[in-house]
Amino acid sequence: GGQRVLTGHLQQKARPLPVTPRGEASMRSAALCTAAALAAAAATVPRIINVGAVKTGDEEFRNAPGYVYVLSDGSAAADDGVVSSDDMMATPPSIDVVDPETLSVIASLPVQPETSWADAVYMERCEVAGMPADQLVFAADRGGQVYVINATALNVNDTANAIITTVPVGEGPVHSYALPSRDEFWVHADDSGWFDVISLANISELRAGGPVVAHVDVPGHGKLLVDASMPGYPLRGFASNVAEPAVYDLVLPAGFGNATIDDTEGRVYNFSAYSDDPTSEFHCPGTHGLAYSKLNDHVYATCSDVGLIEIDIVGEAPVMLHRNATGGQAFTTPDEHYVVVVDKTGDSVHVVVPGEPGAASSMDLPSVDAMGGNPDKVAFFELPDGSWRMFVSLTDNFHSLVDETAEGDSGVGWVDLDAVYDNPDEAQNLTKVPGAGAVTRNGPFTHRAITTSGSRVATITHHPITGVALIDGVTGELEGVVPTNQGPGRVLHVPAAVQTAVCSA
Repeated sequence: GGQRVLTGHLQQKARPLPVTPRGEASMRSAALCTAAALAAAAATVPRIINVGAVKTGDEEFRNAPGYVYVLSDGSAAADDGVVSSDDMMATPPSIDVVDPETLSVIASLPVQPETSWADAVYMERCEVAGMPADQLVFAADRGGQVYVINATALNVNDTANAIITTVPVGEGPVHSYALPSRDEFWVHADDSGWFDVISLANISELRAGGPVVAHVDVPGHGKLLVDASMPGYPLRGFASNVAEPAVYDLVLPAGFGNATIDDTEGRVYNFSAYSDDPTSEFHCPGTHGLAYSKLNDHVYATCSDVGLIEIDIVGEAPVMLHRNATGGQAFTTPDEHYVVVVDKTGDSVHVVVPGEPGAASSMDLPSVDAMGGNPDKVAFFELPDGSWRMFVSLTDNFHSLVDETAEGDSGVGWVDLDAVYDNPDEAQNLTKVPGAGAVTRNGPFTHRAITTSGSRVATITHHPITGVALIDGVTGELEGVVPTNQGPGRVLHVPAAVQTAVCSA
């Protein structure tokens, strides 16, 4: 019944959570439902898909042949980064479909003129009662709505039937996630401090169960983590919040697309007891990036600029703070053998190897030098021998350049993670990909999207060409830059056709 807090001295300042209103998923600890209850609830979920840690949830599709969707804000965004109703844009926001085989744009979908893109994900809705399977793209607009796109239509330039609907969501949507095992799309509304949910059973409106609250007192920018190997899956997830010293353990509603309620009261991994003392063992004033490894059942969360906190979600306790792994974003390789933290300010990417379950044994490898590029995001590419190459988008946003549009140290770099592991006493450097171009520099808010796309890696670029740069994943060489609409901000891999294997599970 009652709320449980972390063991030991973490209890001293752990605050009780507010009662969760009916219709919202509650936050709780690593304590799970009984095995029988979990099994019964999981039986209501129609399909379980074997995917690794969710960064966006559509990673399983990225090896399929297909296209690169480029989400652009239009010419006003390229000029000043702001889209307003007063702007008469020369080019409106759009989604451009790039064929990497021909290095050309094969379709372009204009959208509402005030659209400012946030994250987008790809999902598939399986065949039901003779109705064909759907290819869907859910794309968040910072103005407070989500576009639902018919990718099957857009892939063949059928723009008249490409926009299925728009769905209003909470204020300040940024990060989006596909939860395929639950047939749900989630988007985090930063200003509201919750996740809005759209069920694939009814894509025209928000799920009847209401939002998933992901804060205690102060809403803020946050992320979601779900993993098929995690104890409690698919009824469990984790969330972060830069405005609170906590990681939230979420109880997800059973079933899909309905208002099934879990009445369990919530709990958080609450680090408020340490937030005022930078020397404390678990000092963590706010959380952002999230990662998980099935090797030890540990969750990893970035703690402002302090480091990377590691939590044993079975033993219900933090085990260590990696103070050398500073930075804002955490990722795992698809096999979850490496955890990486992107440190833009420190111009490096930190690499952690998960250790033993319940132990403070994860190993910090030498940080990868970004060579002045100020890294922003990563994309993992599996080489023919099964090892992982990490591609890193580079912003070069701290240098003072005579020409602010010059590539400088911006672009893309890569490193083979096995080389990092095999050289524990020697730091590795990123290998730069010449010609990938630069993005418009905006100080610490300079971002550069990147994704794996079949046999390639794709990243946005603004200068000297506005568009998307395509890189051969095996050779690490630039194949070309495809011009697109002005102000590209997001890239997304979309298969050329429905991947029926996903629906056969």
